[in-house]
Amino acid sequence: MAVGLDSPLERLGPSVWLMRLAGEHDLATLPHVQAAFDEAARADNTIVVVDLDEVTFIDSSVMGAIVKAHRGGETVLVVEPKAAIVRKALDLVNLSDVVAMFADRDAALNRAREIGEQADGVHADAALGR
Repeated sequence: MAVGLDSPLERLGPSVWLMRLAGEHDLATLPHVQAAFDEAARADNTIVVVDLDEVTFIDSSVMGAIVKAHRGGETVLVVEPKAAIVRKALDLVNLSDVVAMFADRDAALNRAREIGEQADGVHADAALGR
């Protein structure tokens, strides 16, 4: 899926991506969510901030896609949803034991940028033979 108006994915930097989800997410939207993760994974050292702030429903298939992306080597940071029912679903599967959770998008993006800068520094050191 190309980044564009129909994609929940926005590239914010060389390795930092923002995936904004809103409304209900289940098997019907899973291909859309998975395609966004797949697009981000094509870049090196991917950090994806998944913003669930405006999600009103999420099922296990979409939560599984988040875990799969994390276990596939992407750094996944999740913005906690406002909806109590969605927070409860995430708590029931202990998603916070797998990925880092943040109270708001700014906190998650700041952490993503820190991770990206650290990774860039490591790669720069390697290129310089350090």
